[in-house]
Amino acid sequence: MPGWKTSAGDGLVEVWGPDAPAVRPDTGRQFAEVNGTAPATLSQDVRTVPGSTLTWHLAHRGRTEGNTKDVLQVRIGGVTQVPKGQSTPDIADSGAKWGHYTGRYLVPPGQTVTRLEFVSISSGSGLPNQGNLLDSVEISCEPPCVRNLPPTSPYLLLTGPADGELTGSLTSSDPEGGEITYLLNDTATPQATVTSEGRVTLRSTAPGIHEVPVRACDRDGSCAEGRIIAVISAPTLPASTTAVPPAPPTSIAAPPAPAVVPPTASSLSTAVPPSTSSAPAKITDSNAATSIAPAKTATSTGSAPAIPAKTADSTPAASGASAKPAGSAVSVAPVKTTASTSSVAAAPAKTAAAPSSSAAAPASDVALPAASSLSVAVSPARTAAATSTAAASVAPVR
Repeated sequence: MPGWKTSAGDGLVEVWGPDAPAVRPDTGRQFAEVNGTAPATLSQDVRTVPGSTLTWHLAHRGRTEGNTKDVLQVRIGGVTQVPKGQSTPDIADSGAKWGHYTGRYLVPPGQTVTRLEFVSISSGSGLPNQGNLLDSVEISCEPPCVRNLPPTSPYLLLTGPADGELTGSLTSSDPEGGEITYLLNDTATPQATVTSEGRVTLRSTAPGIHEVPVRACDRDGSCAEGRIIAVISAPTLPASTTAVPPAPPTSIAAPPAPAVVPPTASSLSTAVPPSTSSAPAKITDSNAATSIAPAKTATSTGSAPAIPAKTADSTPAASGASAKPAGSAVSVAPVKTTASTSSVAAAPAKTAAAPSSSAAAPASDVALPAASSLSVAVSPARTAAATSTAAASVAPVR
């Protein structure tokens, strides 16, 4: 029984329930037998204020029917009490019915804890393990008295990741200095367990802040409400062992340009003769051996007829200057080869007239694709027929 002690060597207290044969409790649903396994004393300690008066009350009954009686005495603070209306301290009753007794006790100076004792004196049956049924024990106090203050509110903060087990201990204190018993205030919280000593085990579930109500009770039955606060974080993921692919390159190389063979200066050069030069200009192709004849050109007798080229009239420049007018250009277009014998048709070339006041620009070389079978003809304004099968001639401008 919570708060009670026995002097029996085995530490057992015999309690009878409502189904006890032939004996009904005086009050409530159960009662105790002082001679449980042997003659013994049941006791309990209470906090008291010196100078206050305690009033006690109890119900007593013998276990054996007949004229024999069980005898009990009450001691408070070590002093044997005489029940009200009696001259002796013996409380004696047979098994026929419950007897009721009361008394008063003055707490002496300096006594803050007072022990109440119910002592078995004898058993009417003569058996040491039978007798002295006890029920309806009450203790009250007349002022000044110690009010039974509740314990301090228990509180516990737990933190940790989800899907883990959190543990801790509740703390509370009793103003009267008694023992504290802890328990869950809500049995609908299966993930949390609390022992009577206050040890908490909580199985964390979903992340968030969760509250579990608990209680702390002293031995006199006064309780204080408290709580467990569980702050649950997201579960910690294990470190990944998968290799991380390399990062893509920050720059992508451009694909190589298609190979183009540029013409070389040694392969083909074009010279534009000055207008006052008596010597004809020549275009030499080191690969095709193409020559430009002076004066007039004749129609080629090769595999393809030469197309005559036209030139526009231009105003002669000053003596000693180049025959090519400023801004004019000689257009030389490459032609396609039609046979492996290097016989090609000369493309027409045009020159544009420039104002007479402009200075003639120097002739510039025009690079053409090199080919071993390519022949190019550049003609002045007037052309004549030529007899060459592999070359075209250009006469100077008049």
